[in-house]
Amino acid sequence: MLCAEMRLPVLMKLLGHRTIGMTLRYAEVTGADVQRAYAEALTRVRGRYEIPTLPLPLPSASRLDGNSSGKELVLKQLRTAAGALEGFRRDHASKGRPKKFLGRLVERLRRLASEFDAADS
Repeated sequence: MLCAEMRLPVLMKLLGHRTIGMTLRYAEVTGADVQRAYAEALTRVRGRYEIPTLPLPLPSASRLDGNSSGKELVLKQLRTAAGALEGFRRDHASKGRPKKFLGRLVERLRRLASEFDAADS
Protein backbone atom coordinates (compact mmCIF):
# COMPACT_ATOMS: atom_id res chain seq x y z
CA MET A 1 0.00 0.00 0.00
CA LEU A 2 2.89 2.36 0.67
CA CYS A 3 4.27 1.68 -2.81
CA ALA A 4 0.81 2.53 -4.14
CA GLU A 5 1.28 5.95 -2.47
CA MET A 6 -1.03 5.41 0.49
CA ARG A 7 0.01 7.74 3.29
CA LEU A 8 1.35 6.09 6.43
CA PRO A 9 -1.30 7.53 8.82
CA VAL A 10 -4.05 6.21 6.53
CA LEU A 11 -2.44 2.77 6.47
CA MET A 12 -2.17 2.90 10.26
CA LYS A 13 -5.92 3.52 10.57
CA LEU A 14 -6.70 0.86 7.99
CA LEU A 15 -4.74 -1.75 9.95
CA GLY A 16 -6.25 -0.61 13.26
CA HIS A 17 -2.93 0.32 14.87
CA ARG A 18 -2.73 2.95 17.58
CA THR A 19 0.86 3.98 16.85
CA ILE A 20 2.92 4.54 13.72
CA GLY A 21 5.62 2.34 15.28
CA MET A 22 3.34 -0.67 15.17
CA THR A 23 2.50 -0.02 11.52
CA LEU A 24 6.20 0.35 10.67
CA ARG A 25 6.83 -3.14 12.04
CA TYR A 26 4.83 -4.50 9.13
CA ALA A 27 5.76 -1.94 6.48
CA GLU A 28 8.92 -1.83 4.46
CA VAL A 29 10.00 1.70 3.71
CA THR A 30 12.97 1.72 1.36
CA GLY A 31 15.36 4.54 0.65
CA ALA A 32 13.79 4.92 -2.79
CA ASP A 33 10.36 5.39 -1.15
CA VAL A 34 11.75 8.12 1.10
CA GLN A 35 13.48 9.85 -1.82
CA ARG A 36 10.36 9.76 -3.99
CA ALA A 37 8.11 11.10 -1.22
CA TYR A 38 10.57 13.88 -0.40
CA ALA A 39 10.89 14.94 -4.06
CA GLU A 40 7.11 15.01 -4.50
CA ALA A 41 6.58 17.05 -1.34
CA LEU A 42 9.33 19.49 -2.32
CA THR A 43 7.73 19.98 -5.74
CA ARG A 44 4.34 20.71 -4.16
CA VAL A 45 5.84 23.22 -1.71
CA ARG A 46 7.83 25.05 -4.38
CA GLY A 47 4.69 25.40 -6.46
CA ARG A 48 2.89 27.23 -3.63
CA TYR A 49 5.30 30.11 -3.17
CA GLU A 50 6.67 32.79 -5.43
CA ILE A 51 10.32 33.40 -4.67
CA PRO A 52 11.24 37.07 -5.19
CA THR A 53 14.47 38.00 -6.92
CA LEU A 54 16.84 40.47 -5.35
CA PRO A 55 17.24 43.73 -7.27
CA LEU A 56 20.92 43.95 -6.35
CA PRO A 57 23.44 41.69 -8.13
CA LEU A 58 26.02 39.77 -6.16
CA PRO A 59 29.32 41.61 -5.76
CA SER A 60 32.09 40.77 -8.17
CA ALA A 61 35.80 41.31 -7.72
CA SER A 62 35.68 44.21 -10.20
CA ARG A 63 33.24 46.13 -7.95
CA LEU A 64 35.63 45.94 -5.00
CA ASP A 65 37.56 49.01 -6.07
CA GLY A 66 38.75 51.84 -3.85
CA ASN A 67 35.26 53.36 -3.57
CA SER A 68 33.53 50.51 -1.75
CA SER A 69 34.80 47.89 0.61
CA GLY A 70 33.52 44.34 0.60
CA LYS A 71 31.91 45.01 3.98
CA GLU A 72 29.92 47.95 2.61
CA LEU A 73 28.68 45.87 -0.32
CA VAL A 74 27.56 43.05 1.99
CA LEU A 75 25.78 45.53 4.27
CA LYS A 76 24.04 47.11 1.30
CA GLN A 77 22.87 43.72 0.06
CA LEU A 78 21.62 42.64 3.49
CA ARG A 79 19.64 45.86 3.86
CA THR A 80 18.31 45.61 0.30
CA ALA A 81 17.26 42.01 0.88
CA ALA A 82 15.49 42.97 4.12
CA GLY A 83 13.67 45.81 2.34
CA ALA A 84 12.63 43.65 -0.61
CA LEU A 85 11.43 40.89 1.69
CA GLU A 86 9.47 43.38 3.79
CA GLY A 87 7.77 44.68 0.65
CA PHE A 88 6.96 41.14 -0.44
CA ARG A 89 5.60 40.36 3.02
CA ARG A 90 3.29 43.38 2.94
CA ASP A 91 2.07 42.84 -0.62
CA HIS A 92 1.83 39.08 -1.03
CA ALA A 93 1.88 37.17 2.22
CA SER A 94 -1.45 36.01 3.54
CA LYS A 95 -2.39 36.73 7.13
CA GLY A 96 -1.23 34.39 9.82
CA ARG A 97 1.83 32.23 10.07
CA PRO A 98 3.56 32.96 6.70
CA LYS A 99 3.33 36.69 7.35
CA LYS A 100 4.78 36.28 10.86
CA PHE A 101 7.55 34.04 9.51
CA LEU A 102 8.51 36.60 6.87
CA GLY A 103 8.46 39.37 9.49
CA ARG A 104 10.84 37.39 11.69
CA LEU A 105 13.09 36.79 8.70
CA VAL A 106 13.18 40.53 7.91
CA GLU A 107 14.13 41.26 11.52
CA ARG A 108 16.89 38.64 11.41
CA LEU A 109 18.34 40.19 8.24
CA ARG A 110 18.29 43.65 9.81
CA ARG A 111 19.88 42.36 13.04
CA LEU A 112 22.53 40.52 11.01
CA ALA A 113 23.34 43.71 9.12
CA SER A 114 23.69 45.63 12.41
CA GLU A 115 25.91 42.97 13.96
CA PHE A 116 28.00 42.72 10.79
CA ASP A 117 28.37 46.51 10.69
CA ALA A 118 29.52 46.56 14.34
CA ALA A 119 32.02 43.72 13.83
CA ASP A 120 35.65 44.61 13.23
CA SER A 121 37.00 43.47 9.91
